[in-house]
Amino acid sequence: MTRRGGQIFPEGQHPVRHGLSFVASGAVAFAVDATVLELLSAGLGVHPILARPAAISLAMIAGWLMHRTYSFAVSTPPSVGEFVRYASVAWTAAAINYSLFVLIVLLAPRVAPLLAMIASSLPSMIFSYFGLRFAAFRGGAFVTRECDRAVKLSNSQIATGERVVGALPGGAAGDRQGPP
Repeated sequence: MTRRGGQIFPEGQHPVRHGLSFVASGAVAFAVDATVLELLSAGLGVHPILARPAAISLAMIAGWLMHRTYSFAVSTPPSVGEFVRYASVAWTAAAINYSLFVLIVLLAPRVAPLLAMIASSLPSMIFSYFGLRFAAFRGGAFVTRECDRAVKLSNSQIATGERVVGALPGGAAGDRQGPP
């Protein structure tokens, strides 16, 4: 038996599609981040260090919606648990990103804020992928498909009077026994 949760790419998604979806979702979040940062810092004169948390917050919402829909193809309704896991990963990634951003701005004040943002985003993107894949959207489409399969299996067995012992999503169907 292979351990499905340990695969880098979710089962049922082609690695290229998955990778492109992750990059596209990240690009949308990045665009929101960059746009808000530029509007606040260049447009309104807010210091970039103060403008960045607002930019990150709005980008995080856009990223959650994009990643759950496209990158990880989560077909179950959003849940509080999923959002908390996503927010935990996203804020940790944001802390990495922001810390590197501040470090660049303080050590190289002549670097444009947008360039500092780009440089600080790559390490946090790598952390973010693995956090989202293995924590926030733990099983993605696979878990949903397995749960759907278990429900269909159970419904068909109820209709025929068949009993299943030990049926668990992601595991073997269990010992099948006929009507009692």
